[in-house]
Amino acid sequence: MPHLQRLYHTLAEQSKRGGWRITLMGDSSGANIALLLGIYSTFEFLNDNDAEVCPLENIMVMSPPTDLRNQNPGFNVIDHGDSILSRNVIEEVANRWKGKWQLSDPKISPLLADLSGFRLAKMKVDGVVGKTNVLAPAAILFRKRLSEFGFAGDWLEWEKQMHCFPLLFSHHVSEGVAGKN
Repeated sequence: MPHLQRLYHTLAEQSKRGGWRITLMGDSSGANIALLLGIYSTFEFLNDNDAEVCPLENIMVMSPPTDLRNQNPGFNVIDHGDSILSRNVIEEVANRWKGKWQLSDPKISPLLADLSGFRLAKMKVDGVVGKTNVLAPAAILFRKRLSEFGFAGDWLEWEKQMHCFPLLFSHHVSEGVAGKN
């Protein structure tokens, strides 16, 4: 994350000089990174007394891992029906990703972070979640937490859809095409 934060800082400075704004997008683990950089960017903006507009305008995530602890009760219900991800896979990836941090650290589990900065920075967070995805219960909780902070965003939550289902558009799967659109 420190490397990605430096990258974001460079992009933010370029956007200020160039008069353009940034969009972060990601699917699966990339969505986790987009959210974490978004949270980082809001606090950078709020601490920058010279900034009039947050360089980051919006974030678009698909099937985001938002709580690497994987303790949501819905996780166990969906685990048996997810054809792509399982508790074992998710826990293995989370343990590798966490590095020296705890899985409960908001630096890697955005559900546990202070999300108030998104509204204050006037940023938009949009998302897509297939509800037959072990990551869905925590992602839906994340969306609900955003709304608790009075924060706007458009989310597509689709029943009986798998992890990153809009990516199936290239195979002409109707739900993938509709999800992409």
